[in-house]
Amino acid sequence: MKRTQMQRIFRAVGRFSDVFLGHILPIQLIFYYQYFLYHDPHAGDYAPDPLTVAIGLLFLLPLFFTLVRISTVYDQPLREAFLASPIDRFQDKLTFWIRQKQFWIEAAVFALLYLVLPINWTSAILVHVFSLGPSAKLMLLAVYLPILFLVHFFARLSAMQIWVALQQGKNLNDWRLDRKAMNAKFAGTAFVFGGGGFCLSILIPMFSGLLPMVKDTLTVAFVTVLALLLFGPTVFRTLRAFRKRRKFIARLTSICKERGYEASTIRYPYRSLFFLYREESFRVTVNGKKFSCKLLCAKNRFNPLAIYANGNCQYARIVRFLTVELFQYDKVGYFGYEADCQKILVINPVPYRVLTFVAGKAMQLDNGDRVGDYKIFSATAFLNALERDVLER
Repeated sequence: MKRTQMQRIFRAVGRFSDVFLGHILPIQLIFYYQYFLYHDPHAGDYAPDPLTVAIGLLFLLPLFFTLVRISTVYDQPLREAFLASPIDRFQDKLTFWIRQKQFWIEAAVFALLYLVLPINWTSAILVHVFSLGPSAKLMLLAVYLPILFLVHFFARLSAMQIWVALQQGKNLNDWRLDRKAMNAKFAGTAFVFGGGGFCLSILIPMFSGLLPMVKDTLTVAFVTVLALLLFGPTVFRTLRAFRKRRKFIARLTSICKERGYEASTIRYPYRSLFFLYREESFRVTVNGKKFSCKLLCAKNRFNPLAIYANGNCQYARIVRFLTVELFQYDKVGYFGYEADCQKILVINPVPYRVLTFVAGKAMQLDNGDRVGDYKIFSATAFLNALERDVLER
């Protein structure tokens, strides 16, 4: 066997070990921390706090998804095989994985390890949450292993998007394919999930001691907190975008009135917070010079936005748990339109990073930069340039 083949095998085994141990150890440590802290040998079997168990289960699957995704992205032979394959449709992606021996070997080894090892070594928390003893191991794993398989499969599909972005030079999230970057992502993932779970395993039992006194209130609070976690970020970003857009419109009107500029009525002033449309938003005339302006929105300031000369824009949608990126997908839209004067793209709200790609390399855009026929401004920079009459400089 050639040396390069041996290296590939060792790397694959190393990545597999990282994933297998990485998704088990944090949850197991949290469970046994609770067990030794709260177990009373005179009271019979240990009954873990139900809220802590729920948190542990909540951590298991996204942690496993993230680790599989990272290991797949950094698997060079798989990446090269994927990029060399003619894959255009979702069906092609499914076929690619179905035909990969490594995919099935890893899935089989995962299942075998869960079946061979004592369940308390791999999933102690599951035994207690379902009140099942070790004798019910097969029944428990009959449900749990298919769930792990689906998570494993979707994590692989997610990695494909990163490979395609890297190949096309559309790496919005700065994935770097070196060993140091992979180790950093693994370490950060384990720290966030393990550290977060550990802190919650301390705080929740302390709080749940008050449960009998505040049971009804806690139920309402739990539902409220869950709703806030699910819908709060979206509602907050939408309200923030409305506020910023309203402030922009008010200041635009004020500047035009003070300086004697002409400004048309803004078409659909809040529609662009949700949808793209192929026409200008408003037009300003400054000392005889006309500017056609288009409003563009990036509600999540932490997700980058890419602008292309052909009128396309690419939003990165990133689902995060604290600082760990769980999933990403890219949304492409078309904002282009025709105009008989200088076209200006006003981004409001604006993300922390606006990019364009030239020859496969990402270039960060600044206020006043041009992409094709469009001059790019944040809302604040546009209003300042308008006030000083320097829009065409």
